[in-house]
Amino acid sequence: MNTSLHTRIQSRNNAKIWGKSLPMLLAIVITSLLVSCGTSNKSNEEAILLYNESMRIHDEVMPRMDEMLKVENGLKALRDSLAVDTVANASRLAEINTRLTELDKAGKGMMDWMHNIQDVPGAEENKHSHHSKTASAETLTDEQVLKIQQDQKAAIEQVKMAMESSIDQGKALLKTN
Repeated sequence: MNTSLHTRIQSRNNAKIWGKSLPMLLAIVITSLLVSCGTSNKSNEEAILLYNESMRIHDEVMPRMDEMLKVENGLKALRDSLAVDTVANASRLAEINTRLTELDKAGKGMMDWMHNIQDVPGAEENKHSHHSKTASAETLTDEQVLKIQQDQKAAIEQVKMAMESSIDQGKALLKTN
């Protein structure tokens, strides 16, 4: 009977402890879940914004590919006309070749960027369906998807600068000749 009394007292003490601790434990678990879901949603929303900004930049500079081609063709024609006297025109030919290389790199940069773009689930994927890679929510965390989108935006900004610079410098060279 003494053991039975001791067991009942211990059970009551355990119940009091769990009775006080359980609500606190539940509050901690619920708060943790809410915070983690909030962070996840924020990361995903930010990734979608970055993706959409990247697509806006792409849509802004992609039409300039035709302009790049025209400048490239103009520089090639100029190079061909100057190649008759390569000794007298060596520095001009070197500059033309530099500009052609820059135009080529900028064009390849755009093609590489488009080939490697990863969509974000929930973004305007249908608008750019030829960009078919999608960051899988099953294999990547929201933070990883966010990092990918940050990197992609930085890359398309570099492509834009390279395209604009190579076009402007190529046009300037064509005007001086």
